[in-house]
Amino acid sequence: MEDKADIFIKQLKIEEFILKEIDSRQYKEGTKIPSENELSSAFDVNRHTVRKAIERLCKLGRIYSVQGKGCYVSKKPSMVIYPVLSSGCFSDKLSRRGKSHYSKLLDWAKALPSAEEQKRLGLSEIELIYRLEILRFVDDVPLSLYTSSLPEKRLPDLEKHLVNFSSLYKILREQYGIAPKSKYQMVEATFSTPKDLTYLGINEHISVLKVTSLAELPDGQPIEFVVSRFRSDRYKLKIQFGP
Repeated sequence: MEDKADIFIKQLKIEEFILKEIDSRQYKEGTKIPSENELSSAFDVNRHTVRKAIERLCKLGRIYSVQGKGCYVSKKPSMVIYPVLSSGCFSDKLSRRGKSHYSKLLDWAKALPSAEEQKRLGLSEIELIYRLEILRFVDDVPLSLYTSSLPEKRLPDLEKHLVNFSSLYKILREQYGIAPKSKYQMVEATFSTPKDLTYLGINEHISVLKVTSLAELPDGQPIEFVVSRFRSDRYKLKIQFGP
């Protein structure tokens, strides 16, 4: 009798086959994929294993089911290619790519820093920070959650400029004469959280790209510590080397 691991591996092989056919355009948008019986015969597995593979691909949004007719290839969502560069803000990068975009300030607070925020921003445990929660949209689709932590001592009265918020870096540039430059960005894949599901409009089967970054001033002083969460089904991060 097969164990669960063997069954799951067979399920993954079915998923891999269907995705490969979709990505190579053997199965085009709107095309009906092979039936459960056909896949069961082709991979020498029972229909339950095939059904689990199909259910997962449906949840990932790659195919959709029509009751009584079978499963069909979904329209592939457009991808946003986001360049990882040392300079330039979210708005500037996407404007250069001809993308419509805007940001929504979900929440903000003036608070004591966490241990990580202290370390990254070079603060003591009693120095205050501004912590902003921002939701970013591209082509009217919510694509990333952005948590920005900034030292209060460098941005006095920041709250006065958060009314009618449109862009954090616009505020930094116009109100404080600051143009932060990225020092580093770290990228990792992670599971989605309840907040991701709520604000990014994804389901629990869609993974998230977590990007942690630090920006500094021309004199090398840290100014912004950021944790961004990008929906992996719509974002591609482009890492560009050289000038």
